[in-house]
Amino acid sequence: MTLEQKLGIKQGEHLAAVARSFAPTLIPVLLIVTFMAFFPFFYLLPLMEMGYEGYAIIVGTMLLCAIIGTRSFVKWHGSLLAVTDRRLIFVRQKGIFSREVQELNYDKITEVSFKVSGFSATIFGFGNMRVKSAASDEPIEMPRVHHPQKLHHLIIDLQAQAAGGPGNFGAMLQAVSHFDNGKLIQLRNEIEKTLKERV
Repeated sequence: MTLEQKLGIKQGEHLAAVARSFAPTLIPVLLIVTFMAFFPFFYLLPLMEMGYEGYAIIVGTMLLCAIIGTRSFVKWHGSLLAVTDRRLIFVRQKGIFSREVQELNYDKITEVSFKVSGFSATIFGFGNMRVKSAASDEPIEMPRVHHPQKLHHLIIDLQAQAAGGPGNFGAMLQAVSHFDNGKLIQLRNEIEKTLKERV
């Protein structure tokens, strides 16, 4: 089964991008799991001298590491943000057998933002994507996305296209509604200048 089929991409709908959490952010979990897996081997002889209890500790530790590692990978691989030319699809893999899917059409999106915070996030270029909808006060967040600014621009462009293109008056009004007072004054001056040139 392809990703498009799993996401329920409709006929005529184009999948523009798929974003997951930045893979290297899994490194701390992998280091902990690796340390836990090798820890019993530092005490191999004493554990083997314990008999069945020692073997049970070794096997139990290995199983626990396998479960934690598998769960972390499944959560990382299964959680994604799919960007199509019609909507956003958020998939959150909460566990091995638990998944939550949210969809947002572009006309329901009121704000798209991202935040890059911290030394490693700045150096390696990952941050959190946030999308607010008219239906909810709580934003939907996709954590640790690689190059969030590129994804932000893509979503804004696709939202403008879905609204009827960059020249669509509704899309322009929506963009202007996010301007601060300084930008609004600058925009007014530019409009007045253009009007004077046309007269």
